[in-house]
Order: sequence, then C-alpha cells, then structure tokens
Amino acid sequence: MDDLTPALTTQDIKVTILLLGGYQYQITLPSNSPLLLNLLNAVVHPTEKNQDEPPKLFQIPMNGQQQALWFSSNSLVGVITEPPIFIKAHTPAIPATPQGEIFKLKYWQIDNFLSPEDYQNLLNYALEQEQQFQLTGPATNTSDYPEHRDSLVLYYSPDFGDMVINRVKAMFWKALEKLDIPPFPITHIDAQLTAHNHGHYFRIHNDNGSARDETRMLSYVYYFYQEPKAFTGGELLIYDTQWQGQYAYSKLENFQAIEPLNNRIIFFYSGLMHEVLPVNCPSKQFKDSRFTVNGWVRK
Repeated sequence: MDDLTPALTTQDIKVTILLLGGYQYQITLPSNSPLLLNLLNAVVHPTEKNQDEPPKLFQIPMNGQQQALWFSSNSLVGVITEPPIFIKAHTPAIPATPQGEIFKLKYWQIDNFLSPEDYQNLLNYALEQEQQFQLTGPATNTSDYPEHRDSLVLYYSPDFGDMVINRVKAMFWKALEKLDIPPFPITHIDAQLTAHNHGHYFRIHNDNGSARDETRMLSYVYYFYQEPKAFTGGELLIYDTQWQGQYAYSKLENFQAIEPLNNRIIFFYSGLMHEVLPVNCPSKQFKDSRFTVNGWVRK
C-alpha cells in the first residue's frame, strides 16, 4: 500500500489543481487535510473509464466558501504543492526470475481504444508524415540477423505520442492486474509510429532482451488503418516463453495469433517472445499500410 501521508509537520500548503483542458485553480489547505490526501491519491491511482469503480467526485470550496468547484477524478491531471510535498510510494519489489522459468503468454486487448475523433486525427497525421518515415532495417538488422525486420518507422513526436501515452498511463494499473505483472514505478513510456506495407514483417524477438532494453516491462501495440482495409496478414503472434538466463529467452510451441483490428490496442509483458507475420498489401501504397503506435512502459 502507498503511504501518501505528507511527510512534513502541519502547515498551510498552496495547492494548484491542474485539470484537463489547461484549467487550473488555486486553494490553500493544511498539510494534513483529507482533501489534499484524496487529491494526491487520485493522481497516483487514477480511475480508468472502463473500470467498475466510479470516478471520485471532488468538491473544492473557493472564495471563502462563497463558491464551490466540482470535478471528477477523471479530469484531474496533476497537483502542484508549495512548499513541495513528497509522498512515499512503497512499491513491491519485482522478484528475481529463476533461470528456466516459463512465462505463459497472456495479453490484454481493448477495442475502440481511441475516440473516433482521436483515431481520425492520428490517421491523418500518419498519412501527412509519409516522407518522414524511415526504414527500420538499417537500425535493427545485423550480420547475425540480416533480415530481422522490414517496415517503416517514425520515432516519437508529441504530435502523435502524447495522446496515446496518456491513454496508456490511464490503463497502466489495470494492465498490470490483467497480466499479473508486479507493480513497478514508471520511469518512461516510449512511443513510435510504424507502417507495415507489402512484404513487411518483424521476426521473432522480445522487447527487453538486452542491457539497453532491460527496463521495459509492459509492451503495447495500437493498430489503426484506413477503411476499407486494404491489406491482409500482419498478425501478432505471442508465444509462451522460457527464460534461459540474463537476456536469453526462447519461444515455446504454444502461441496466440492476434488480428490487427482497427482502433485496437494490445498489452503484454515485454519478456514474451513475439513476431509480426508478413503483410500482403496489393496496392503497395503507403496510405493502405497497417499502422501502429507501439511502445514500452519502463521501470
């Protein structure tokens, strides 16, 4: 359990409440105020829109009790405190993985992940940026794995990344619960935009099998494309995986094939071996590609 008790003696705290849409409001609260504690709790443990638990409702007195500000926890972006209040988050340690342990394939799928407006904006952005995409091969293919990956990528930009990252953050705790991943503090969330066109693929791999990537814990893939769908293939295959020691993993026979449906996101543990099957896109036109925003939540 998190200890969210402000770690300082009782004093007045200037609190700035940040809400969606860029709105902010200032109030002064004692450092031991239950309202302040509830605000901090709502930031640390956001309520997801599709969760059974309803969002928390806040009533903030303003202007000497002459007015009241009402908002739900879903609208709360953050809280600024002056002087600063530091909270102690007791996160369970992630247990060491014994060599030979088998990770059973498990994933969490959410359809209609983005609103129709956000989905369309993302698709429009991807199509407009066609000339900015780069080949993935030069960055990932090596002499040992000369044909490891073939696709196009556009690396992180807030123009597309922040929208998806914010939604991933909102789903974070639920994803850990669904996938039986021990809780961990988020240090960073990556996001990149990829396009798979005719003949493109990604051979078998996992997402944290190197010193550079060992902090990746939760992988996600968000699929989107133009309708009507102009390609086939491109399924994501996730395998039962056995850990062989340090960064060595091997796939086992059992696997699940996941169809890349429009506006669908998939979450899975980053250690699981997986691959993208070749895409068949007869037109070979960029606009007909299988697009994704994919990334990793790091500990």
